[in-house]
Amino acid sequence: AMTLVAQLFTAPEYSLGECFAYFPGSLASIKHFGPEFLSMDLRDLGTTFDVPVFVISGTYDYQVPFEIAEGWFMDVQAPYKEFLWVPEAAHMPMCSQPGVFAGLLEQRVLPLVKSRDMK
Repeated sequence: AMTLVAQLFTAPEYSLGECFAYFPGSLASIKHFGPEFLSMDLRDLGTTFDVPVFVISGTYDYQVPFEIAEGWFMDVQAPYKEFLWVPEAAHMPMCSQPGVFAGLLEQRVLPLVKSRDMK
């Protein structure tokens, strides 16, 4: 799997300047929003949804450990919910394992979308 840095620098959507700006931008976000994120409990935003809920997590995600994600997920009430794992991925499985991530979307999420009237 391609690293995030390799994906960033090979993505045709970004200029070279935008690629280099990614890193200071990430650091600035952590500096300004990090403390709020560390103290945030998603339950405060709600746990009841009228739509299906999918959580797709990397098995090596140390930013949101399984125990935290599972605790929130167990409290979620939705017409359908599913917790999906991406092996050998961390916090951004769509970047580190894009094929596996896309496969989960295609195999688990898309059939549910197709089976409902999504107008």
